Order: sequence, then structure tokens, then C-alpha cells
Amino acid sequence: MSPINENVYTVNLFNRLDRFVDSVVTRKRDEIFSRIFRPDLVRLDTVDDVLDVGSTKDSDHRSSNFFARKLVENARVTLFSDQQIDPQRDIDFPVSGVLIGDASRIDSATGRYDLVMSSATIEHVGTMDDQRRMISCCIGAARRYVIITTPNRWHPLEFHTRLPFLHWLPRRWHRRILRSMGFSFFAQEANLNLLDAKELRTIIEANDRRERIKSCRLETIRLLGIVSNLVFVIELRD
Repeated sequence: MSPINENVYTVNLFNRLDRFVDSVVTRKRDEIFSRIFRPDLVRLDTVDDVLDVGSTKDSDHRSSNFFARKLVENARVTLFSDQQIDPQRDIDFPVSGVLIGDASRIDSATGRYDLVMSSATIEHVGTMDDQRRMISCCIGAARRYVIITTPNRWHPLEFHTRLPFLHWLPRRWHRRILRSMGFSFFAQEANLNLLDAKELRTIIEANDRRERIKSCRLETIRLLGIVSNLVFVIELRD
């Protein structure tokens, strides 16, 4: 019997885990789509233009750009990303354009869109002040709706690192442990700053354009019976 190559085994195990997590995330995002785009919440027939904030050039995961991919069936979609996305090379669905920039500093010259959609991005923009600025920028770019989704900090599994429970520790302790385990990227606040429902609602209500908010509704998605995803649907005044 030939010896087991431990490196190959580890890589294969990681790839299987990655595919499994991607399938779970894809199912949850499909559930989110069905939950928010309905006649009594966000009607797709009222949305002609969409700005997708936090788009990625990643094409290896079905969950990547999930909402943009779904929304192009009904609306013109513009991608907004901090990555240099080539729509001819990196994207396999039609988009109206690609804007490059920082999600917490979207220029008002970007224009106005019926819907600004940001999925699992706000936890990656930095401090809570950066997150508040991102919300304000999204509202500034939207005419009718802003939708913000993010993982729930209090779900037992942290999907970025695939580690359970450690993210429940105080943030300083959590980041110190991540660094010691080799997760130096996610140990930086600039790259991962998880939120719970109360914190995100506070950030939304404290943004500089809060006077434009007509209503703010929280929808929750569950995994294994525990809230895994937070979805804030913000309807704006004209």
C-alpha cells in the first residue's frame, strides 16, 4: 500500500469543506432572495436599476455575486467592488458596468439606483465608523431601497474561518487567537468586523442620512435553528 500524502489529504479535505460551505451559503442566499423580493416587501417590478456593493471577481463559488446574478434577470445591474473586475473576463453574466472603489466611501457622483444591494460586505469594511459611512453611502446612492445582509455574530459557526464559537469572545481576544492560529488576514479589524442585529440597527439609525429612512425591517435566516444571517431592508423617502 502506498503511503498517504498528508499534504494532499489536507488539501482535499479543505476543498471538500469549502464546497460544502459554499453549497450552504448558496442555499441561504437563495432563501434570502425569496424572503425579501416579494410583493409586500420589495417588488421586483419597481426595480429597474441596481447597484451591487461588494461584488467579487471570484467565479469558483456559486455563492459569489449571487444576488447580482439573480437580479440581472429583471434589472440593469452595476457592480461596485474594491477589486479590479473585468466584466469580459471575470463575470459570466451581463452587467451595465463596473465601478471600483471603497464601499465606505462611495462617491455621490455614482448616481442613484432603485436598489442598492450589499450582501456580506459590511463586515469587511473596517471599524464601526467605516460601517456607518458605508450605510450612509448606500443610502446616498439609492432611490427606493437599500438591502444589507451580514452573517450573525452569534451563530456558533464563523463562516469565514470555518471555526466555531471563538468569535463569541471579546473582539480583542478573538483577533489575538486568530493571529496565533495563522488567520492573520481575518484577525485585522479592517478585514473582518462581525456584527449582531442590535449593533447593525444602531449603525443604520446613526448614519448621516438617517432622515431619508422611511422604514427599516429586519429579516432573519436560520441555520440549524439558529439565526445565521441578518437582512435589513431599508425603504427610503423620495
